[in-house]
Amino acid sequence: MYVLLNEIFIFLTISFLLDKSGNRIIIKNFKDQHLNLGFICTERFESICKIRAIYLHKALIPFTDLSPMLMMQGLRIILILTVDVHFNQVGMGFIQVS
Repeated sequence: MYVLLNEIFIFLTISFLLDKSGNRIIIKNFKDQHLNLGFICTERFESICKIRAIYLHKALIPFTDLSPMLMMQGLRIILILTVDVHFNQVGMGFIQVS
């Protein structure tokens, strides 16, 4: 499974706010190779900049949302668990699940 580290830590912080075990759980999953990180290399960064130029008319879609969107599109991830409406606004074919 590919995840975005920031989003996972936010989710775990909220989910395990009282327990404080969220960080240990995610580190174990990385060690067990159940989770993988996607990195923003130069080529991805340049692609994100090009996509950002396309969506300049949608000023409320931040660069930090476009980064995971482009990575997810490249990995052919279409099912997403988010409440962020920007994923629907870009028209990249993402399907929100609940």
